[in-house]
Amino acid sequence: MNSTPTRGLATGESGQSTPRVPAWGLGLFILTVTASTLWPFWWGLIPSRDRAFMLRDMMVPFSLTANDLVLGKADYAPRALPQDAILAVFSPIIPSTTLAAALVLIAAACGILGAVKMARDMAGAHRATQLVCGLFVVWNPYVIERLLQGQWSLALAVMLLPAISYCAATGFRGPQVLLISLAGLTPAGLVLGALVALVFSPTARSRALVLLTSLALASPWLLVTLLNGTPSRSSASSAEAFAVGPDGPLGTVVSVLGLGGIWNAGAIPPSRGLLGALAGLALFLFAAWGIAELWRVYRGVAVLTAAAFSVPLLLATPVGLALMRFLVAHVPGAALFRDTHKLVGLALPGLILLLAVGLERLRQRAVSTSKGLSPAGARLMGGVAPLAVGTLVIATVPGYPADVAPTAPQRISPAWASFAETISGVPRTKILLFPPGNYRLREDGEPTLTPALKMLPGQPLDPQFLIVDGKIVDGDRDTIRLIKDTMAGRDTLAASGVGWVIADRPLMRGDEKYQQLDELLEAYPMVDEVEGMQLYRIPQPHGAGSKQPSTPAVAGMVLYWITQLGALGAGLWSLGRAWRDGRRRALAAEISS
Repeated sequence: MNSTPTRGLATGESGQSTPRVPAWGLGLFILTVTASTLWPFWWGLIPSRDRAFMLRDMMVPFSLTANDLVLGKADYAPRALPQDAILAVFSPIIPSTTLAAALVLIAAACGILGAVKMARDMAGAHRATQLVCGLFVVWNPYVIERLLQGQWSLALAVMLLPAISYCAATGFRGPQVLLISLAGLTPAGLVLGALVALVFSPTARSRALVLLTSLALASPWLLVTLLNGTPSRSSASSAEAFAVGPDGPLGTVVSVLGLGGIWNAGAIPPSRGLLGALAGLALFLFAAWGIAELWRVYRGVAVLTAAAFSVPLLLATPVGLALMRFLVAHVPGAALFRDTHKLVGLALPGLILLLAVGLERLRQRAVSTSKGLSPAGARLMGGVAPLAVGTLVIATVPGYPADVAPTAPQRISPAWASFAETISGVPRTKILLFPPGNYRLREDGEPTLTPALKMLPGQPLDPQFLIVDGKIVDGDRDTIRLIKDTMAGRDTLAASGVGWVIADRPLMRGDEKYQQLDELLEAYPMVDEVEGMQLYRIPQPHGAGSKQPSTPAVAGMVLYWITQLGALGAGLWSLGRAWRDGRRRALAAEISS
């Protein structure tokens, strides 16, 4: 099997002889695609203290606080390391909203560039096909569904997979590690990036490098989980709640084959209806046309692509759900992929190659049947297929620009910034929020992660439970017990280390179950009130300060940064060497002439 990227999949011709998209044209294309699909993040580049990225799992305020949750020092398994720690570290210099938006746009640009290079150098595809492959990186159901779920860093990671694939296949080790580190803002993204790099790496040595660097990049959350003993198992019932499901009228299988199938109906784009499902199915069938060629040249990629579709579908069957229930309840770390739709993103690099192969075949046929036409007519014939497939790509989510609007920065209550300033002046203690739960509703009714977890210093308590389709999933028993005691009027706040209680009165008003809580809070001073939200001080809490040591989190972040800096140095050295080699060749050519 020949896995060198200079050999075209469809034709065997060298990518070096294939026309390339001019740099200015590619830049304009990237700007057009991202302005159409990721415009909320272009808007997010503009700093604004009263706005935040806040939608479902996404909570990125102007300034992120380095509290125990953000640094991985809480008693729960870390879910957003090193993402939140990085945003918090840079908050005093770069607003978190600006940095997050920039990272998403950079990832999209790198992914589009990677797809264009894959299509040209690995499949011998011409310009129009290269651009269709670049469009597909961003304009697909997977990316927008993850954005609407608020998992911006996972969408970022999947958009980077084509660039990671290309760097792995061509031996650009420094850029490859940098791209994997960017994909690794969260654990799931790192795993996806590492898997793709392993499959596309041509030698055992390069695969060993991927494993070693990925372990180093995983250290922020891996060390915390292993050394702090934080629980990494989950409720067995979560397996069914997070299994892939239908996002259109044609069922789960068709949804997944079209790169959709997210478990949360609220994160499905409104325009993803029958047309989107049919377009996704047609795109999959067209891509499958080239699977034999992909198997012949890049066998590992073909296997990975097939597994990305089949594994989530199999795990959604009764037998698969039983297996997942066992794994998430008994195997540490298995809950990382209880959301099996995450795995579907692994298909993106393979699909790009398959689309390039199919389009190149059609182009060659069009050229061969148009020999009697003028050059302009021949070019027109060759461009029909890319135009048709590009239309299919857009039709998978026809209303993408409008559907992505909920991810735009939203107004955030000034109460959170005011409370953060008040709380920062006292020792680090636990903070309890009522009504309980880690989600709130935005002004427009969309759910969002509570700002308390990202903006308040100390130890904001996360009850860790999720409500999926009306069912409670997971939950931290100690925090839930404390919440129940407090709502029942049993005052264990100070004894439990709670120094602050926040009561969101507009959400509690008229609900009788908070009557005993109100009576309990009357005994404590209310030190701040903004927009109906009240902050109560609990004097002399016991055991203030985190029980978890900070050493694993600090050591993990240091190792993460060292790996990144090493990759940056290697990348700059490679670029310098390539520039010097190019200068030497140019000089030699000038002398010989």
